[in-house]
Amino acid sequence: MPRLILLACLLLGLLPHSPANGQDAERFYAGKRITYLVQGEPGTGYDLYARLIATYMERYLPRTRIRIRNEIMGGGGILMANSVATMAGDGLAMATLNAGLIYSQLQELDGIRFDLRELTWIGKAGADPRVLYTGNGSGITSMEALLAAPTPVLIATVAGVGTSSYTDAVLIASALGLDARMVIFANSGEANMSLLRGEVPLRIGSLSSAQRFVDSSGGHLLAGVGRSPILPAGLPDTYDYAVDSQGARIMELMEAVSAFVRFTVMPPGVPPERVALIRAAYGAALRDPELLAEAAQLGLPIDFMEAEPLQERINQVLTQPQSMIDLLKSTLGTR
Repeated sequence: MPRLILLACLLLGLLPHSPANGQDAERFYAGKRITYLVQGEPGTGYDLYARLIATYMERYLPRTRIRIRNEIMGGGGILMANSVATMAGDGLAMATLNAGLIYSQLQELDGIRFDLRELTWIGKAGADPRVLYTGNGSGITSMEALLAAPTPVLIATVAGVGTSSYTDAVLIASALGLDARMVIFANSGEANMSLLRGEVPLRIGSLSSAQRFVDSSGGHLLAGVGRSPILPAGLPDTYDYAVDSQGARIMELMEAVSAFVRFTVMPPGVPPERVALIRAAYGAALRDPELLAEAAQLGLPIDFMEAEPLQERINQVLTQPQSMIDLLKSTLGTR
């Protein structure tokens, strides 16, 4: 049945290649193993999405196995992105990368050997808006309490400078006019334990990860960045607390970047018929009713977007006016 679905996509013109090319791609992948690279440790948001997607993609690539390989977030994810950008374009590797790489590329940081626009985009699984959240031990239950808290406010971040966790924390602190200090933890588990113990009061992260923490351990969602329809009703919007127009501009960029937190790419140069087959399997997996039901149980919001409109959006986000780039650099201390 999965093979018939892919063949139907080819015949209906949903894939931009002939059935013959599609069959060539099927023959290539038969008996092969695709490595799915994931930044961060097992159990993180990136990992949960990738494992769910890989399981269902195998239904639509029945003679192909997909193996998850977790990678350390070296250099804020730059090292892994560099590696993906220089891998062989044979179609046997794909990756879900750190959305903070968008900020890194905009700043033209040293060590970057990739261009996100040149990667082979497969699609996006979810829009996971950024939220501010606390643990029960913080005594902070609202944005007003946060802004009135003794300074400096400690913010838990994960894996160091350059990651989306660290960058989002610095940007939101600047936009809100917070006197803040970043406390860097090796992984999300350690960061969340600090919130539980009341050692560090605040984290900025994805809604799915924050909601799991709040539901399982207590705590409070304070605000969301933007007005995404998947945010809880009545949750305050950080735009209403921006210290000035520059703060609002920073939040606009953060909201745009948050749309890319669950994207999947392949290296450049993958043959078109292989790209088409993988895109079709990825899309079929993310439309599968059983995946959608399982994702809902796991608290993983699904907001699938196909590769072409996603590529257009990344091109737009990476085409920022010089004033925005200068603001980003000055806020993050890279100029």
